Amino acid sequence: RIGRAFRCRLLLRRGRLLPNRRKPGRRNYLLPFKNLINSRAIAEFSRAQEIDPGFVLTYNNLGTIYEQSGKYEEAISIYRKGLQIDYNQPNLRYNLGIVLEKTGKRKEAQGEFEHTLKVKPGWVEALNNLGVVLQKQGKQNEAIKVFKEILKIDSGNLQALNNLGVVYGDLGRNEEAIHFYRDALKIDPGYFKAVSNLGAVFEGGGHYSEALEELEKLVKMNPENLDARFRLASIYFYLERFEEAAAQLKSILSVDANHKESLRAMARIYQKTGQQEKAEEYYRTLMDLDPDTKE
Repeated sequence: RIGRAFRCRLLLRRGRLLPNRRKPGRRNYLLPFKNLINSRAIAEFSRAQEIDPGFVLTYNNLGTIYEQSGKYEEAISIYRKGLQIDYNQPNLRYNLGIVLEKTGKRKEAQGEFEHTLKVKPGWVEALNNLGVVLQKQGKQNEAIKVFKEILKIDSGNLQALNNLGVVYGDLGRNEEAIHFYRDALKIDPGYFKAVSNLGAVFEGGGHYSEALEELEKLVKMNPENLDARFRLASIYFYLERFEEAAAQLKSILSVDANHKESLRAMARIYQKTGQQEKAEEYYRTLMDLDPDTKE
């Protein structure tokens, strides 16, 4: 009877490989063993590795499982062992770069993504990750070049458009940031990140009417997002639309009764509207949660 480890190797040889993540943080699902817990999958792939230590993509998949389990150092070690067999294997290079970035080793991650792109030029996902790593290192101008390179390959790439908005925002070039966020939203009006980031640009610039429009969209798109609701409540507060601000805050508190910022904001609304007793009730609740609160 064919053992599990051998069947694993056969499945891999048939091309049922783990898909590369399209962006940082996206889960890389193990297709042949998706219903098995990670520890069992690790055992299966470790056994397959023993049977055929020269089959490089076993290292890719085993490393991915370690990464999903939060065992980043083990993942890094496995990916590097695979690269000793095939120095230029792009999947290994790419996934190693992702784990290195997760562990804060951004310069090393940059090197892995750059090596990946030498082996596999034009790989959009690798370009995007390279741009993100550059941006996080404060290399905004280099990141801009990378994201614009993506747009030459795929002019409608939402991630690149959004990320260009982020980088231009970092540089204080808000008009250009707004331009790229709006370009993304022309393609997909429901692109949550771009709506959120566009709203943030308007918030930061004190353009509350424009921010209000984006944040109202944001809450409609994702009513369960408490951060979006609180941001919307804050804009209503600045515009002295206290009833609408209170409605958003109460929605937050119905989900999280201990949301301190919402409790504090409710107290301030009641102060602003001359309802001191109600304001004091919220302050008392806040002080029960955090005795060090000073209001």
